[in-house]
Amino acid sequence: MQRTGLFLGAALAAVTVVWLLRAAQPELGTGELEATWAPQGWQGLLSARGLAGIGLCLVALLFLTLALRPGRRASPATFFTAEEKLTIQAAIAAAEDQTSGEIRVHLARCTRGDVLAAAKAAFQALGMHATATRNGVLIYLSVEDHRFAIVGDEGIDRVVPEGFWDEVKSGMQKRFAADRFAEGIVEAVDQIGDKLRAYFPIAKGDVNELTDEISTE
Repeated sequence: MQRTGLFLGAALAAVTVVWLLRAAQPELGTGELEATWAPQGWQGLLSARGLAGIGLCLVALLFLTLALRPGRRASPATFFTAEEKLTIQAAIAAAEDQTSGEIRVHLARCTRGDVLAAAKAAFQALGMHATATRNGVLIYLSVEDHRFAIVGDEGIDRVVPEGFWDEVKSGMQKRFAADRFAEGIVEAVDQIGDKLRAYFPIAKGDVNELTDEISTE
């Protein structure tokens, strides 16, 4: 949508410049270049053609303003609505209900370099490597550069079937491409939760070691 707005705004701006020049100096491009710019120029701008050009200019400015305005998805703090955050947190809580595993979602504004390396660094910073059976899973989104990664600790990574993480990633990509980010996260959490419950069932005395809230940076 932003690219479309930029294209339309730029195209209208270019048309407007030509339109206004021809309105202000009708001889431009006709081979008769000896006419003066003023006062004929200002009179031309007040003609029907000139006023129409000014209108086009205002429309072009509107398109450019809307296209350049930061959207809700541009910031980790506003990437998800309050309702979407609650839905994701509820999915995490449900997934962890019958397992000792831990799932977290982390949003970064922008990632320089390899997104998987950044996700692993966030995994460590959030203390997810410190779970008792090394079964934490982090879903990492870099919102400005539209990238994401999934990090599963050694305990869960050792037991899931080959290709499982690629399957989760593919499902997320499809939802994200359709601008259905919360839905993509919830489906990924459900898939991961199924494996955690299968391989790390909850035991007596297990506690929720990590918060279910979405973290940002």
